[in-house]
This record gives sequence, structure tokens and C-alpha cells, in this order.
Amino acid sequence: MHTALAAHAIGRRTGGARPVPPVDLDAATLTDLYVTRRLDDPAIAARLGVPTWRVTTRRRELRVTRPPVPPPNPDPPPAPPATELRRLYLDERLPTAAIGARYGTDPKTARRWLRAVAIEVRPRTGREHRHTLDLTELRELYQDRQWTAVEIAAHLDTTIRLVLRTLHDAGVPVRRGGTRPRRRPPKETRLVAALYADPEVTAVLRRHRVPRRPRPGDIASRFPSPVPLTAQLLAALYADPGLSARQIELLTGQPHEQILDALHRAGIPVRRPTGSSPWLTRLRERGGPSRGP
Repeated sequence: MHTALAAHAIGRRTGGARPVPPVDLDAATLTDLYVTRRLDDPAIAARLGVPTWRVTTRRRELRVTRPPVPPPNPDPPPAPPATELRRLYLDERLPTAAIGARYGTDPKTARRWLRAVAIEVRPRTGREHRHTLDLTELRELYQDRQWTAVEIAAHLDTTIRLVLRTLHDAGVPVRRGGTRPRRRPPKETRLVAALYADPEVTAVLRRHRVPRRPRPGDIASRFPSPVPLTAQLLAALYADPGLSARQIELLTGQPHEQILDALHRAGIPVRRPTGSSPWLTRLRERGGPSRGP
């Protein structure tokens, strides 16, 4: 640098670099700026006219730090009535994960609710009540409804390993990775056709002005706008012909979980989630589809 300046006859400044003013801050002043007012080091340095590193160095010398901000923890939802917990857990045999999800909380909170009202919680590890699984129900959930092993395990309050082992022992082909197939199964297509071919079902749809969507396809394409659920429509489909929540899903486009919640809100007694729906049982007796959602 010096050689280049001399070669171009550029004079050199004397006195060295311009001194940086010191940071004369005590701990109280720096705490007020950094902690109370929440100013960062560059903002404090701009006020003092000094480089940021001088403020950072001084702050570390004085050990001025901000306390960690606690993460936001929303208040847990209020516990449902004891009668509702007994109905969901003892009568409908819902797992704690499903009960917690219904009220927007986790399984741990649901288990605490159950213990608070003296309901004995089923063991989560041994699951003595789940040594064996109903193979008929397992085939219907896995093959016909195309549920994954994870979904079946949560629904039956058992382990994924037990679900897969039961399927293997029964000779049921297990899908790679436990995922759903991309194409809709032909049986579901036949089930949709059977629903629209039932005079009692179509009469209910016509009476409640539910649009017909018999063409094959996924729910989103068949029902871009799901049919609004009313207590009268639910009672007419669920109680009279005896459709299941998943079969009502095929006719309305509403997810079956929301249909179950709507049934509970309407005060319509919900059947236990085992076996086939009354409508499907009658259809089989008449020689219809062997299985369906």
C-alpha cells in the first residue's frame, strides 16, 4: 500500500486512524436499553455513534442478557362432563388419542380427565385387552376402506406391529410403507353405485335436496362444496336406512369424523364402531357388494 501511494505521489495522512469513541455505559443504563426497551446492539451503537462490536463487547463485559421468552402455552380446554367421558371411553371404546383430538388436546390430558372422574384407563403398553384382533374387521378396514396400519392401530387402540403381524399371519398382502393406494378401489365405486341405486337412500337425498354425484372419483372432485349437515338429514340417513358415517361421507362429501361429531351434537345415538352398518348388512343379504366402507 505504501509503495503504491508513493508511486502515484499521493501523500499519506498523519496521526493514524480516527479513534473510536469509547462505550461508557454502566450496567444499569445498558440493562435499561437492552433488556427493558428491547433495543438490539446495532440500535444502541447507532445512538452512541460507535461500531456494533463495541456495544456487544461492553454488554458481555457487564454480563447484561435478556431472560428467555417462554413459549406460548395455550390454556388446556375444560374437561367434558363425566357422563360424556364414560360414553366415549367405555361405551364407544374410543382411544384416549381420539378423545383428546375431539376436544383439541393431547392423549395425556384425556387420560388425566378419565382418572379425575374415577374411570380406569386401559394400559397403553401391555394392552392385555388387545392380544388378538378381529380379522373380519381388520380386513374391512385395511382392504375395503383402505385405511393405513397407523390409522387402524389408533382406531383399535393397539400397536402398529400387532396390526401388521395379524395381517401377515392371515395372508393379507401388506402395502409397502403402509400407505394408501393412489387409485380408488373398485369396491368403493360399486358401493357408491349401490347407494344411489337404493330407493330409500335416493328418496332421502331427493327430499333434502342433496345433489347426486354418482360418477367415480375422489371426494374432493365429486363434491367441490360438501353438502351442509343438518340434524334432519343425519337422522334420515344414519338412523332410518342405517348408513355408516363413511357411507354418508360418500353421499355428502363431508369427512366421516365431522359427521360423527355432528351426530353427537344432534343427540343422535351413535352405533359402536364395529361390524357393518345395518344398510350394508341388508345389502349383503340381497347379494350386493361383499364389503364397503
